[in-house]
Amino acid sequence: MQAIFDHLWRDGSAGTTAAELAGVAATLGIADAEAIVNSTSTKQQLTQNTAAAIEAGVFGVPTLRIGTDLFWGNDASAMVEDWLAEPARFDSDEYRRIAILPVGVERRR
Repeated sequence: MQAIFDHLWRDGSAGTTAAELAGVAATLGIADAEAIVNSTSTKQQLTQNTAAAIEAGVFGVPTLRIGTDLFWGNDASAMVEDWLAEPARFDSDEYRRIAILPVGVERRR
């Protein structure tokens, strides 16, 4: 899992085709990335994982869940660090106020 995260998020490498994933596949011991990417079981698992993420309230990637709280986007790292250092900060009046602001964009199924 770390190899995939590093490939996509740390290194900023593409991951939309088997060719783009060949290097990370080799790191993971996957000999034929093309076969894995195009397999029916991989596509079914992706569909299931996507549906589960949407159901869980995931909006963007990467998403980190701590308990019931979701933090998404590369720029959320500092917020996660704040939450870990002082979780009560996110239970303040200001956070409760912004939690009920109107939604600007809503995912459609």
